[in-house]
Amino acid sequence: MPEWSQAGIAAIWLPPASKDMSGSYSVDYGPYDHFDLGEYGQKETVETRFGSKQELIALINNPRQRQECLRDLIKTR
Repeated sequence: MPEWSQAGIAAIWLPPASKDMSGSYSVDYGPYDHFDLGEYGQKETVETRFGSKQELIALINNPRQRQECLRDLIKTR
């Protein structure tokens, strides 16, 4: 995202990537399965609200990506 770099954006804060208690209908702040990044058919959905595991990996590994990716994590007991 070269345009973002030119605008002075140095980092992207990504929402939690794991499956939420409400499947893809929630914003992922009520974690259900920290290891399901949108690849398993749980909670009546496969992908998370923000996409699939493959899309997340593609974003992080994009050679045009010049911003640091920061991950938001909700830790549960």
